[in-house]
Amino acid sequence: MKDLIQPYLKDHETAWAPTTLRSETSRLRSVAVYLDLGPGKLYDRIKGSMKPYAVKTLFIRICALERWAKLEPVYQDWFYRHRFKFKYAYKKVEVNAKFEDVSESLRTLASTHPAGAHALGLLASGLRISESYSLDDGSVTGKGSKSRKVYGKIGVTVPPSTLRRKLKALGLKPHDLRKLCATRLAEKGATAADLCKVFGWSNIQTAFQYLQSKDDERLEALMEKSQKEG
Repeated sequence: MKDLIQPYLKDHETAWAPTTLRSETSRLRSVAVYLDLGPGKLYDRIKGSMKPYAVKTLFIRICALERWAKLEPVYQDWFYRHRFKFKYAYKKVEVNAKFEDVSESLRTLASTHPAGAHALGLLASGLRISESYSLDDGSVTGKGSKSRKVYGKIGVTVPPSTLRRKLKALGLKPHDLRKLCATRLAEKGATAADLCKVFGWSNIQTAFQYLQSKDDERLEALMEKSQKEG
């Protein structure tokens, strides 16, 4: 199976964004020598050395490799049978900061450095940092070479290293701004379909993670109202 990795990547190099191609190449090559061990042994070998979401992403990619090569779906069947192992891999999306506080900090930074304006653009649009450099007439091509409309503007950009350094001083990462934007939209009433459209997610479960806390609060309020009226 490991001999199929390079042809598989070659076949997808025009469909994937450069960053996606690099990450998938690194991910698959890092476990190539273990693929013949089978999914169970591979999982046991890597589960302690990789983050849960990285393990899940890896298995999804190996399943895609099997389908592409028209192999017997060994990994795909195992992944389905053991899906409970991966159920909460993407659950944590919280950022330990409030939208309003971060917005205020970034406005203060913007008054002294253009990195603040760049960061405010990410916070308002929900763009990934890599996408903020490739806007084209109000649209952007994200992961999987999928194009989508951008709701928001990036007026100023600074080098990625500069932006990360300035945000680190505030206790933030560039991707935190994307998460805060999604959380904010969910709180304001955006639906799962709305979030997928804005952020370019193909898996609607990603959107449901951001809606979960809002649904919990709504149900708690309904329960309290019901008990008072009863």
